[in-house]
Amino acid sequence: MLLKSPTEVHKYLIRHLKTKTIVDASKHPAWLRLLAQATPIDQIRVIITVKNPKYYVQSCLDRDIDSAWLAANAWRDTYYDTLRTLNRLGIAYYVVRNEDFLLNKLQVIRNVENFLGLHYKLESQSKPIHAIGGNPAARVEEFGR
Repeated sequence: MLLKSPTEVHKYLIRHLKTKTIVDASKHPAWLRLLAQATPIDQIRVIITVKNPKYYVQSCLDRDIDSAWLAANAWRDTYYDTLRTLNRLGIAYYVVRNEDFLLNKLQVIRNVENFLGLHYKLESQSKPIHAIGGNPAARVEEFGR
């Protein structure tokens, strides 16, 4: 099945996974606009994960993806577009800096729980995930409810 738009992918994932929660690492404004059209704004919560631009650029250079200039511009444009879109749509969001997570995972997880109004038992198991627009080598930690 060839899916041609974020709308088609979103509908397919909701139907296929039988869930209301979709995790998308791309930070693409089209996804945020789609979400705002399909869901009441007060029910939407977005968590933005952000890596220090210096480390993002170095990661791109190490993997021979882009020049430093292009990587830095991509980082800037991605986050500016994402934040502008969220603010314009009035969507609640919480920013998680990679450095904060590395220094104090439990505190960041608790802050995210408070933002989402959820509480988890922290029993970690690595599960493979499908990368929609993020890192294809990524894994997700599944936490028991």
